Amino acid sequence: MKVFVTLLAVLALGYSAPQTRHQFHDHYEEFLNIIADEAREDLDELTATYMQFEEFQAGIEYLMSPRFRNLVYEMEDLPEFKSMVEFMETHNIDILYFINEINEAV
Repeated sequence: MKVFVTLLAVLALGYSAPQTRHQFHDHYEEFLNIIADEAREDLDELTATYMQFEEFQAGIEYLMSPRFRNLVYEMEDLPEFKSMVEFMETHNIDILYFINEINEAV
């Protein structure tokens, strides 16, 4: 009986031990992979449908323009933005990864 209780206690301690934590952007990439695997065709179809509209095309063109890129860079220089980045970094969210992703996209 003592062996069983000891084994049960060791097992309970094993489950209560801290688990390895992944970086937030690892979860983000996994989430994007799930979306790509499950909904790629639907997203492609939806994009093709919306590309027929001039307003959508104008929005995409604006997102790819130097004007939007400059807007993103101006936002990054704001003190509020810098405070938010600092806050997220102190809470173990690698926000610079996401900022670099956005900068590469535009």
